[in-house]
Amino acid sequence: MTGGQVSGTTPGGRFTSTTSWGNPERDFDICALAEVAGANYVARETPYHGWELKEHIKEALNKKGFSLVEVFSPCPTHFGKNNEMKQTREMLDWFKMRGLPADRYRKLDDEEKKNHFAIGKLVDRDNPDFTTRYEEIREKAIRGSKEQA
Repeated sequence: MTGGQVSGTTPGGRFTSTTSWGNPERDFDICALAEVAGANYVARETPYHGWELKEHIKEALNKKGFSLVEVFSPCPTHFGKNNEMKQTREMLDWFKMRGLPADRYRKLDDEEKKNHFAIGKLVDRDNPDFTTRYEEIREKAIRGSKEQA
């Protein structure tokens, strides 16, 4: 819990207890980082989308390799009251209106994307996980083979 302070995931321009005139930084997209770092499974949901969230967690746990499921949920106590969402219901409505399925989000132009964020399954691939790759290299070492994996 941050106590309402700004963090790397606080959206730019939003208000916190330590950025009372607005966050000057751009927010950090943890899902994009996981994707470019090679995660096999990446998803994002909100508390409003609870059923979908449950399914993403199941899929992530069953996927070999690194998986990330982000639950996008700003603090309703501090973030909400400083950003025109004084009641929990207002924040849930904000999630409902701003969160778009990834395929719909990708079709938006850059200006429209400023008011929305992608939810759902963002990455689903089956690259070999570290343990599998390590075992392959270990077996080659035991055989004395330096062929490319």
